[in-house]
Amino acid sequence: DEELFAHGNADTIANPGAHMNSFDVNEKTGLISVGFRDLSQIYVIDKKSKLVIEKYGKSLFKYQHDSRFLADEKIAVFNNNNIYENLNSQSSVVIFDRKNKEIINWEFKCKFDSLSDGRSLKGGSVSELPNGNFLFFIGH
Repeated sequence: DEELFAHGNADTIANPGAHMNSFDVNEKTGLISVGFRDLSQIYVIDKKSKLVIEKYGKSLFKYQHDSRFLADEKIAVFNNNNIYENLNSQSSVVIFDRKNKEIINWEFKCKFDSLSDGRSLKGGSVSELPNGNFLFFIGH
């Protein structure tokens, strides 16, 4: 509770919620991934012990959506980025290894059409297809 609700409440900020926007379960490892956009955090929970065992955040992404465990144990995230703070930033899909919390292994910048101009304020998703390719959606 102290991490999830430390950023404010209805009396101090307009939107006091942590905005949970992703949930994934890896049945093979027994891990659960839960993402909170307004905290720019993803928590990995051990299903058996019910304890948070890993936490990822702002060094890899900001205001993210849709974190997913991949077949190779990495995590894919739709990174909305710090658009609230920097209008020139771009959204992207990032993949990082759970063993090295500070390094992005792969990134695809969303600057590929004139409609979004590479930015997604809210929304976005990424999925790993059975053939190993990725399908992603840019929200707005």
